[in-house]
Amino acid sequence: CNSKYPYIWNITIHLQVANGLSYDHPLYNELQSVAYCTRTQSYIPIILESFEPKIGFGLNRKHRLYLLEHVEEFDYVSYAEEDMLLTPSLLTAFLKEMDKLRLALPLSFQQYFIGFIRYEEDVVGYERVTWEYFPHQINVVNMGSTLGNYVVTTNLNQAIYIMSREQLLLLERRCDFLSKSGQNGFYKELRRAQNQDWKFMSVGVSEWSSSFQQVLQCGMRRIIPVEHFPLFMIHHSSNIAQKRRRRKEHLTMSNWSSIIASKSLAPITIDEAYNTIIYQQYNLHLIEPKRFESTAKWSYHW
Repeated sequence: CNSKYPYIWNITIHLQVANGLSYDHPLYNELQSVAYCTRTQSYIPIILESFEPKIGFGLNRKHRLYLLEHVEEFDYVSYAEEDMLLTPSLLTAFLKEMDKLRLALPLSFQQYFIGFIRYEEDVVGYERVTWEYFPHQINVVNMGSTLGNYVVTTNLNQAIYIMSREQLLLLERRCDFLSKSGQNGFYKELRRAQNQDWKFMSVGVSEWSSSFQQVLQCGMRRIIPVEHFPLFMIHHSSNIAQKRRRRKEHLTMSNWSSIIASKSLAPITIDEAYNTIIYQQYNLHLIEPKRFESTAKWSYHW
């Protein structure tokens, strides 16, 4: 809301919760008090939807149903898990890169979305670390002389997405992105294919909603600019996931810089990177389309 030209926004916050939060709750009043826009001298609207705790992971798909009814009201939509910190600087960097894609690829830019890399503050060394990536799962791809190099990671999970209204409507036409989310037919077949040849990378229901469906089912391509890579690091504020890995397996910002510099010497094509994702990591070649054709569209080829 308080951003500057050319990215000036009228923001709506939509909270979907299963923790008892209501419009009468003191925490809601606290949230509303800090959601103030100095540019307009008014409070940012907060829409609150409460669900019973028994909804469990079903909560992850509810935002899609809301968007199905309201997508025409917004230019951009961001969905994030509750511990992801989307800052104004991240949003501005994202929009600048999408503008760059739009100019360079006017006929196909909507196939791509700018991604983020989750980081946490090291509980010992007090520096940024990532825990979800190994060097061999990081690729640098070349997108031509105008766009240059981008990072593509095998692990697609980032717990957040930002998409334009046009992209969301396109995904709804291509793969029922808004109307048939959650554990749809494709998701069930994907889990079956993964179990046939386990690659130690799960696609859970929450990750499916935030990060995987748009790529694995709908065919979008997640890319992260090499030139401004640090701008696309997003803070996982709970700061506990790093404990899933041994400290020597964490990657620091220095590690990332070295890996990207080395792989930029011989970048691969985006098709080569995504063939690794589609066939070698997530086993899409083992999916039988006829098993789910009646319940979900599937097309990762544009």
